[in-house]
Amino acid sequence: MKTEKVSGVATRAYGKALDELDNESGTRLAADTKIPFEGIAQLFQTPAEMREQGAWPTDKKILQLVNRTIKAKARNKAQTDAFDALGIIKPDEKNSPEVRLKNMVKMLLASDYTPEEANKEARRMLKMDASTDVSTDEDEDEDEE
Repeated sequence: MKTEKVSGVATRAYGKALDELDNESGTRLAADTKIPFEGIAQLFQTPAEMREQGAWPTDKKILQLVNRTIKAKARNKAQTDAFDALGIIKPDEKNSPEVRLKNMVKMLLASDYTPEEANKEARRMLKMDASTDVSTDEDEDEDEE
């Protein structure tokens, strides 16, 4: 086993901005609140270690995992093929201002900007107006492959 530190800074909780959630005292945090967190992960280095600790999945679980991965790849390929057949162009940084903005916002968020600051600064840097809001949720990209 090997120990690895995990850490981050949260500006959202449970899918919502911090100023949208009540805390136990009935108050709300400021919109620009950043919550640092850290912990320790005990990682396996070999399958033998997993077996010794009773963490090795059953054959049924392994089969489900592998088949789920194969099915997801096949679905994504079929979806991409259908889009290609219709001539649908996948938005990317070269052909989509929204993609450029979203990627710039993600980089700024990683640099400790608040979501509002990141949006504003990204728009300024890319010379864009404020008419389009950009989401940075990772979940959105699931069906786009």
